[in-house]
Amino acid sequence: WLANIEVLKKSRKNERAAFTKACNRVEELIALEDVDICELEAELNVFKGKVDRLENTHSNILELLPEKDYDAEFEIVEDFRDKAIRIETKARRRINGQQNVLKDKGYCFKCLKAGP
Repeated sequence: WLANIEVLKKSRKNERAAFTKACNRVEELIALEDVDICELEAELNVFKGKVDRLENTHSNILELLPEKDYDAEFEIVEDFRDKAIRIETKARRRINGQQNVLKDKGYCFKCLKAGP
C-alpha cells in the first residue's frame, strides 16, 4: 500500500508540473490579440490530455488515502479541476469568437481561405 501511494505521489508531482506547463501555454495563447486558433486548439487538446492523466492519478491516490488525509487532498484535487474547467472555457470562448470574426470577414473556417 505505502509503496503504491509513493509511486502515485511521484507520478502526481510530474503530472502537476506538466499540467501547469500546458495550462500556462494555453493562457499565453488566449492572451494573444491575433492568436492562431489552430495552434490554440492543438494546445488545448494537449492540456486536456494532461488533465485526464492527472485526474486519473488523483483518483487513484484518493482511493488509497486514509480518511484523515482525504479532505485536504480532495480540496487540492478540486482546485486543479476548477482551474482546468476555467482554462478550457476561456480557450473555447476565444476559439469560437475568432471563428466568428473569420466568418464575418468572409473566410471559410475549414480551410482558412477567403470565401466567395
